Amino acid sequence: MKKISILLIAMFLFSALSAIDINFDKSYQNAKGKKQYEKKKYTEAGKTFDKNAVNHPKDGRLQYNSGNTNYKLGKVDDALTSYQKALTDKNFKDQSKAYQNMGNIHYNKKEYEQALDNYKKAVIDSPKNQEARYNYEMAKKALIQQQQQKQKQKQDQKQDQKKEQKKEQQKSTPQTQQDQKKKDADQLLKALMENERNDMKKKQQVPAKRPKNAKYW
Repeated sequence: MKKISILLIAMFLFSALSAIDINFDKSYQNAKGKKQYEKKKYTEAGKTFDKNAVNHPKDGRLQYNSGNTNYKLGKVDDALTSYQKALTDKNFKDQSKAYQNMGNIHYNKKEYEQALDNYKKAVIDSPKNQEARYNYEMAKKALIQQQQQKQKQKQDQKQDQKKEQKKEQQKSTPQTQQDQKKKDADQLLKALMENERNDMKKKQQVPAKRPKNAKYW
């Protein structure tokens, strides 16, 4: 029994030490990435955060940090993916900021409906997030302007189509008039020829006058 107890204690200590080593490495890499990020060494920070995030995919903080660095590097799609992974962690406390950053990405891409949705979620998660509230109003105005521009473009396209149709009609009208004149001329010529034929027939039907007998002197 003593041997079993000692073995169990040894196994427990080993497990605990392993967990401490993992957590220490994770914290160390995260701190290292933060220093690189603060010094604006975004490429180096990105490598550090990405590696840490891959090793600990369920840690929302690491995914969030990776997303921020990818955003700075212009990798907006990768940043969105990182933020979405961060939001799956129920213990992640900066969900409002993650939603806000996602909204910023969509806003910059002029995807205002998606931006509004994310800003709204940011405010719901944290009503004190004034930046998200302000961005929500900005996105709402931008969406209205975008919709108005699309409507104007549709109207302009319709007007352009009408103008093109009018031009085509104007181009075809002279040709149509010429065709009509030619048709009228052909009909007139046929009528004249028909009249001449009728006159010829009438002349042929009249009997020829016989010459009078000559008188002899």
